[in-house]
Amino acid sequence: ADIVFLDVGQGDCVHLRTPSGKNILIDGGGSEDYDTGKKILLPYLLKNGADEVDMAIVTHLHQDHYGGIASLCRLMPVKNLVVYGANALRKETILAETGLDEGALIYAAAGDRIFVEEGIYIDVLYPESQSTEVYQQLLADEADENHCSLVLWVYYKGVSLLVTGDMGFDGERLLMELCSGSAQEKLKSDILKVGHHGSRFSTGDEFLEAVGPRVAVIQVGKNNFGHPHPDVIEKLSKKDIMVLRNDHNGAILLDIGKRGVSLRTML
Repeated sequence: ADIVFLDVGQGDCVHLRTPSGKNILIDGGGSEDYDTGKKILLPYLLKNGADEVDMAIVTHLHQDHYGGIASLCRLMPVKNLVVYGANALRKETILAETGLDEGALIYAAAGDRIFVEEGIYIDVLYPESQSTEVYQQLLADEADENHCSLVLWVYYKGVSLLVTGDMGFDGERLLMELCSGSAQEKLKSDILKVGHHGSRFSTGDEFLEAVGPRVAVIQVGKNNFGHPHPDVIEKLSKKDIMVLRNDHNGAILLDIGKRGVSLRTML
């Protein structure tokens, strides 16, 4: 498939595979007591003909987004790792956890565009670049990690996907302020990767109106957090948005062609 929402349990992982054979990962799941990189990502990629990753983008450094990527970097060539600019202050830790060379790290913030190949690119919508002093304050408060999730607008051959990491209501409000006026069209997306695994504290009505997705994907596994919350499922259903979730549907695969998108699931 061209885009795969991989089932990594309670975590996020999106795989983009391009016509020229490039492999891009956005997040990679992870758990304190399970090596997601070794046991899920590596065999999945090898089975699907990928012996290297051209780029891994981590929305933020919580274990269920970053752990699998850190592990995979030690097991398979990963050419570049993209993180939010604040993480330049964590450079030594990231290099130690991934085994990457410093030159493989790319720091991103709102306004950056990652060109993948013709017809495929990724725009970083949030958060904005800040001063070193502000970055230090953000990193000192673990609670700010979710607020600093990279928000990515993926354009793939005419199909758009919005990836919001673990962004909650406050982050959604800030994002809409940042993308106000004509820039708000940038939020419009065919597919929404629902924020924070369907937490009750994300995916507000105003945000859903701004994005206007046809399909919502909830990357969630067995958990004790009540994810996804029934309120979120109800909001999506009332807006006639198709809901797919890894815990019920397994991997979610999108094939993108001239006639549009075909969708498959695979348990």
